[in-house]
Amino acid sequence: FDPAMLVWRPCSELRLDNLDGRHDHLYRRVLDSAGIQPTTAAIPPIESFTESGGLRAHVARCLEIYRELRRSPARVVAAD
Repeated sequence: FDPAMLVWRPCSELRLDNLDGRHDHLYRRVLDSAGIQPTTAAIPPIESFTESGGLRAHVARCLEIYRELRRSPARVVAAD
């Protein structure tokens, strides 16, 4: 591991979307960044997800995995 891996040159001009720009907004924050940054978005309450089609159960399982990963001693975090 090298700490230099946690910083990079922003690539604002790069386009990753292969759907005619419809998902460009999903990549913008990463492409405009210069390193790992803490999140600014709150996780919506589980009740805001529909139970239809098992979506709420799927999101609940994903949140369990997310919380496990956040507790990992190997977790990479943003520099202070």
